[in-house]
Formats: sequence, C-alpha cells, structure tokens
Amino acid sequence: MPGLPLIHRGCGARVLPLPEVQRRKRARLHSLLHEVMTPENTTRLMLASESNWLPVASFAYSVVTRLRDEETDRR
Repeated sequence: MPGLPLIHRGCGARVLPLPEVQRRKRARLHSLLHEVMTPENTTRLMLASESNWLPVASFAYSVVTRLRDEETDRR
C-alpha cells in the first residue's frame, strides 16, 4: 500500500477509512451503554456507572479532537 509508511506496508493490516472507524466506535459504544450517546445525555451516561466513565470520556475526547482538527484545517 503506497500511502502507508514503510513500516506498515508488509504487515497485512487492513486500513479502514476514517468514517468506517468512527462508525465502529459508535457501534461499540452503543453496545456498551445500551443507548445512543448524544450531547444531551453524555454527562448522565458518564455518571450512570463507573464502567461507563472511560468509554464515554474517550469517545467524547475523540469527537472534540476531530472537531478541533477540522477547524484548524479550515483556517
């Protein structure tokens, strides 16, 4: 795969497009929480149980990071 760094070309790993990675993350989070996460219910889901905290916080962090990167790219 010419677009990958040399170290990753021969390993046989499949590289997923970003939308597919994001879809899988959302699906995994939904299966953990048994509910779709929205901006309105994020805090409630985080506080619902100790086991929810890290997955919700990680997903929220990835969304905020992606939005910041997109905003930086637009400037």
